[in-house]
Amino acid sequence: MFDGTGLLNVYADGDWSDRIALGDEVFLSGDMVNGYVGWELWYPSLEAIVSSGNPYEQPVHEYIFGVSFPRPFEISVITGTVHVIDSIVYLYSGQVRIAIIELSTYNDSYDALKAFDGQTVTIKAANYYFYSSCYGFLYQEGAAGITVVG
Repeated sequence: MFDGTGLLNVYADGDWSDRIALGDEVFLSGDMVNGYVGWELWYPSLEAIVSSGNPYEQPVHEYIFGVSFPRPFEISVITGTVHVIDSIVYLYSGQVRIAIIELSTYNDSYDALKAFDGQTVTIKAANYYFYSSCYGFLYQEGAAGITVVG
């Protein structure tokens, strides 16, 4: 969920998809904290649905290491070689680590990426966090969202 500025992130403790949909305007309450990826609303409560059925378009950007600076939860297309190191999935360009795939990615999607160890792939993922050397992304599209390059 976003606040329109892209500066507020909301962490819900469950699936709200039975109550709200992409594009809905909602009124939430919760605890504001300055977290990992900027301002975060923790322990949110859905107070009201202001409007629903609104059009929604999720822009997708190409991620180019060292050139792109994705905002929190912005969707990027990433191409890199999968390397699994100590059960953690990384994407590399040559010898350069360009992305970490977060462990909070759904297990089936995480396991699907692990199966491509050593192969160059293209995926769509959401920016989650900036580490000292590269961005961490959430990947949720399973095996169907992985395209092998070359």
